[in-house]
Amino acid sequence: ALQEIGSNKEPDVNIFTNMSTFSSMADRGVSISISNCYHPQRMQNLENENVGIVYATATIGNESLVIGSCYCSPDPKSTDGLTKVLQNIQNAWKFCQKTGINGLIVLGDLNARSQQWGDKTQNPRGKLLAEFVQKNSCSVSAPPGNTFVSLNSKGVAGGSVIDLSGLWECSSSSGGFMDR
Repeated sequence: ALQEIGSNKEPDVNIFTNMSTFSSMADRGVSISISNCYHPQRMQNLENENVGIVYATATIGNESLVIGSCYCSPDPKSTDGLTKVLQNIQNAWKFCQKTGINGLIVLGDLNARSQQWGDKTQNPRGKLLAEFVQKNSCSVSAPPGNTFVSLNSKGVAGGSVIDLSGLWECSSSSGGFMDR
């Protein structure tokens, strides 16, 4: 899954061999590449042209899952963009449960900071995402270190953990959006 792939053109899909690549150019662009051995299919019916998100299915044995890649532009004064992304993820989850798809994995650069996934601080987006995760029975994973690194005004390196993945298991006994 790639985020911020550019705003003017589709990515060069020829760099991945034996893979299918699907892209959306909304909000700086996102793409997802899945090995052809998993019979990937784009799920445009789950996408929204105003939200930087792309979905595809992958089949492993007799089970299918939906994989998404999303990006949410940083806006320190508003959580509107993240709210739209989370609503879209919620709709994808409902689709998975309704159609018997076994799971949903969403990978993304959400620009949401929270101590829950290893950041030093929490911003309003992080608070919103943490509440969403808790309410909707999601497992969140982040790399062990900063996913965004920068220098502060004094030239000291710092960073944040803003690139995350979320997993929802779809089964008749699992919680999630349909029970909320």
